[in-house]
Amino acid sequence: MSKFKKFIKESSKSYIYSTIGIVLAIILVLTLNYVQFYVHELGHANSVVLHAFAQNQSSLTINFTYIDFLGKEFLKVPQQTIAPMPKIMFSYGVLFTMVLYAFIFLLVARLKIVRGNKILEYPLIISLITLVLQDIAMNLFCGTDGLRLSCSILTIQILTILFNAVLLLSFGFFFVMLIMFIKNKKLEKEASK
Repeated sequence: MSKFKKFIKESSKSYIYSTIGIVLAIILVLTLNYVQFYVHELGHANSVVLHAFAQNQSSLTINFTYIDFLGKEFLKVPQQTIAPMPKIMFSYGVLFTMVLYAFIFLLVARLKIVRGNKILEYPLIISLITLVLQDIAMNLFCGTDGLRLSCSILTIQILTILFNAVLLLSFGFFFVMLIMFIKNKKLEKEASK
């Protein structure tokens, strides 16, 4: 009977770690999706300012249009930057987002526990690539920044679900493994005392 109790105890720990990892992944994906709108439009605004400096313009007007995030009226996010700029600079929103994500992921990858466990680096790389591809697909292909393809609402929803599913899986795996590595380190320290 003691083997069964031990099995239940270990199973419940794994379940708790998985649940915490999934909850953290959901929070992170929602936060990144929310912040990505601001980061992307900030990239456009920066490019407009740089263009104005290069043209020696004495004044500049930048307007933003806003949409509801996840259909919630109280969560507004900028969707489009309205300002005079060359077409080549439309891609600066995606470029700015890519640079910021790469910087964040490099910082996380430099953490001692992540650097010491290669299995934690793979979900980070998958997440980074997914975030970059999501920004490219939603802005350069289906958005107003690049090709301006006529993507249907269904196409955009399918892409959103696909990208978010990959992000949830990779971040969920990352957090579950991170929690387990931290727990094992604590157990190793206690055992060595």
